[in-house]
Amino acid sequence: MDALKVLSIFLIILHHFALRTHWVPVTLLNPNGLPVGLSARTIVIDTLLAGGKLGVDLFIMITGYFMIRSTAKLKSIITVWVEATIISLLVLAVVNIFDISGQTFSMTLLIKALFPAVFAQYWFITAYTLLFFAIPWLNQWFLGLTDQHQRQALGWSFAILAGYATIYYRFGMTFSYVLWFFFLYLSGAYLRLHQQQVQTIATGKIWQWLGCVLVVGVILNVILAAVFAHAQSPIARVLTNFNWDQTMFYTRDASPWAFAAAVPIFMLFMRGHIQARRWLQYAARCAFAAYLLHDSAFLGQDFLWTNVVGARHLTANWAIVGTGLVSAVLIYFGSVIIFTCLFPLRQGLLRLLTPVITKGQRWFVSVVPGPPTAGREQ
Repeated sequence: MDALKVLSIFLIILHHFALRTHWVPVTLLNPNGLPVGLSARTIVIDTLLAGGKLGVDLFIMITGYFMIRSTAKLKSIITVWVEATIISLLVLAVVNIFDISGQTFSMTLLIKALFPAVFAQYWFITAYTLLFFAIPWLNQWFLGLTDQHQRQALGWSFAILAGYATIYYRFGMTFSYVLWFFFLYLSGAYLRLHQQQVQTIATGKIWQWLGCVLVVGVILNVILAAVFAHAQSPIARVLTNFNWDQTMFYTRDASPWAFAAAVPIFMLFMRGHIQARRWLQYAARCAFAAYLLHDSAFLGQDFLWTNVVGARHLTANWAIVGTGLVSAVLIYFGSVIIFTCLFPLRQGLLRLLTPVITKGQRWFVSVVPGPPTAGREQ
């Protein structure tokens, strides 16, 4: 699954390229600064946006795939925190020394950089942390269900978390990152527990499934683009009142489209038989660093795309796609280099924290359910 982890972050970087570039010239912009209306350029930009939620879904499903029969280890989440803190402090120092984002140094910013997971400087890290501490209970509950009840639990969860949030989205009311992460985790776990059944599905059918989902996504995007191009039309006003926009199936949290695309992609990688290689394993190890570096709140999340990549004036569709792909590759490669330079510091801090981690793990094991023994793979 190393290749899938790299692909997940690559898709997320492409999403941020489309989201943060502030495209010009355009006639209409939505509240996120994205072009509105029906044109080939707009559809291409919208399609690049699709990678964000798709990449997140895949990444959390990978966690469920590997953790459903495992005991959660504090060292793994502390490692994530250490990496997030090191990179947050590095970025904060760089932007203040070189006056990159116009931020003024303050103790508040320093505290946020020291504890990025606590203060949600990266929403993904914060939600992932909350998921991590729920894993023992999720495993115990899910493995205690029959196969039928597992499917029913996932079906009802999808209907509630994705279906309702699609009809009307309101953060904190009809949507929660943590609850959605629970669902994604258990979806990856289900695919692991029923791996033999998944292997019986013809590869061609999985590709057809994925192809249909991708085509449906484009069709929905085109229809909504046509609707919102006339913002004062009755249907556009109604949909706006439901918090819909033309990219909602690509960018909406708990998007049913993104999940419908993630499942066949995940299944293809389950049977992909990609040979384990050291460079690929190392690239996957750097995945979190790539995310942390390119989407740091301290860098000024628009600075990288507007001032460094500078693709906002591109009008040719091939140039937009090509710039996005090349930028994603360079950002990932650059993140690998920076992570390699910071690796000795990361390891040193983890060694210093070893006594704390060891004691914490003993306490953690004493208060959470034991290693799961129920359930069976099929």
